Amino acid sequence: MLHWLTQARVRRRHVIVKGIDQMVSTSRHVAFEKLFREHYPAIARAAHRVVGCQSAAEDLATEAFAQLFRESGQIEHPVGWLNRCVVRSGLDYLQVGQTEESSGGGTGGSHNSR
Repeated sequence: MLHWLTQARVRRRHVIVKGIDQMVSTSRHVAFEKLFREHYPAIARAAHRVVGCQSAAEDLATEAFAQLFRESGQIEHPVGWLNRCVVRSGLDYLQVGQTEESSGGGTGGSHNSR
């Protein structure tokens, strides 16, 4: 009887833990969605100021948010981190474009289409 009771407690604990995990996961998704909705336009504008191309800026902003989501809450100040991420990614983007143009590997057009 004691063994059965122990197994029942373990199953019940597992169900409780699974429920808590689902709540945390749902809460995390809701919080991330709120952060995305509130800050995506500003992050995309910051990227646009760096690269000068709307589609590239949107790609950089989207990738920054995806990377933030993968970090799973390890970022203390997410908005500042996102800004820094898109600026650095934008500078890398421009540098790759200049490298391709100078080596003749580009299509002749610049990434910076102002």
